Amino acid sequence: MQKILRVLFHDLKNELILERNSLELLKANSTIKEKYSIINNLLEHNSHQLNLIKEGSEYAHKTFNPIKIESINIENLINNIYKQLFDDAKAVGINFYLKNIREGNVISSQFILESSIKNIIFNAIEHSKCKNLKIKTSKTTYSYIIKIIDDGVGIEDIKNIFAPYKKKDKNNEGLGLYLIKSQLNNANGRIELKNTKRGTTFKIFLLIDNSY
Repeated sequence: MQKILRVLFHDLKNELILERNSLELLKANSTIKEKYSIINNLLEHNSHQLNLIKEGSEYAHKTFNPIKIESINIENLINNIYKQLFDDAKAVGINFYLKNIREGNVISSQFILESSIKNIIFNAIEHSKCKNLKIKTSKTTYSYIIKIIDDGVGIEDIKNIFAPYKKKDKNNEGLGLYLIKSQLNNANGRIELKNTKRGTTFKIFLLIDNSY
């Protein structure tokens, strides 16, 4: 926890220093074109700060609130997420669809599982530059497997992608995937990631509730 907070505050401090420098330039004599460029930089820094605060808040919420482990109808959960995010994908021209969603219940945390899947899908919508995005599922005797597959540009430095503050692409870094992995590990799940010839595939493995 201390390590994450130290990194978070360090990054926020750096962003504020960059903003202050930009404001000093804006205050000085500069052309309209230069002012426009500086304002764009300020907006980018502001967006990054908001993302850092959001991720820090999510980390604190998940760390200090007890995890509720329960039986979850996974088909209903995936369908609800699909309905919530379909318009976001459509707005940027992404064909978002479901394939082979198997019935069944898993033993996990509703909050952690839902937020993890949404986070991965949001990242794909915003950063993967994909045309197609799908959720596909399969089952083994003891595991329910959720696959989130896109045909985008892939992810750089995939070996270290689940470490805190490793870049997901050139313009995006943070706690997101680190939180997903650590929280799923605490909720009877695990996550894997691989780049394919046509994009990225996330796999979430969950414990099946065989009492249903």
